[in-house]
Amino acid sequence: MSQSTLETLQDTLFRGLEGNHHLQRMALASIASKAAMTNVGPLDFLKEQFYQLFRAELAATPAPEPAVIEPAVISCPKCERVFKSQTALNGHGVARCTGKQPQNSSPVSTGLS
Repeated sequence: MSQSTLETLQDTLFRGLEGNHHLQRMALASIASKAAMTNVGPLDFLKEQFYQLFRAELAATPAPEPAVIEPAVISCPKCERVFKSQTALNGHGVARCTGKQPQNSSPVSTGLS
């Protein structure tokens, strides 16, 4: 790519960055057509230009700290058994729970004495 073509593309880019939405769309269309005429990928051109513009800013920005996610404690409210997932707790179910029985509960009466 010739130096004049590169300068023309850069000028178009900077005019688009300073303008409104219409000027930005026009600048992108112009960059795409001029880049196609010179066998340069428009996205490759833009990537390089933005990398050069924001290189110092990217270097000065510290990397974010990785988020620490505490695992959720999923336990049966009756027997307090801990499960790895909600699905496992659902599979455990009320019918299979052999946990603590309420203090006031009495065996179910069939009515036959």
